[in-house]
Amino acid sequence: MKRIFLTIAVFTILAAVGLLCFMFFTEWQNPPIFYKGIESAPIPSYCEQFKDDVCGLFDCMVDFCWCENPEAPKTILQQGNTVIENEQQAIAVVKQYVQSQNLQHTNVEKAVKINTVFWNVFVYNAWGDEKVFTVAADGTIIKTVCGV
Repeated sequence: MKRIFLTIAVFTILAAVGLLCFMFFTEWQNPPIFYKGIESAPIPSYCEQFKDDVCGLFDCMVDFCWCENPEAPKTILQQGNTVIENEQQAIAVVKQYVQSQNLQHTNVEKAVKINTVFWNVFVYNAWGDEKVFTVAADGTIIKTVCGV
């Protein structure tokens, strides 16, 4: 009986040590990459070079979409200074921006999460015309275009 218990204990300890080593070395070799250091906004390793460039990152992470004109200063409508983690926060940032700019499009209705870093927020004017603002996880609002 002691021999069986001892064998099970040894295998359990070895399995636990192996699991801990696997977890440690996997995390150590491939640490997660975050957009501007925001832990709720991990980015794929193939986009690492754009981790601090909102337009480059958008282009890398979203198929068939890009910043309207990455070199133009008006592509970034508002620099972010917060952390966006859900649709409600993305909507709040766009509402604040729309109000501060006195835009005709004032009816902010919904937001859709595109991926771990970006949301599209849909805004309408009194006639039902739609405008879409893209919000990054740091609250930056950018002009984007999608197509083929």
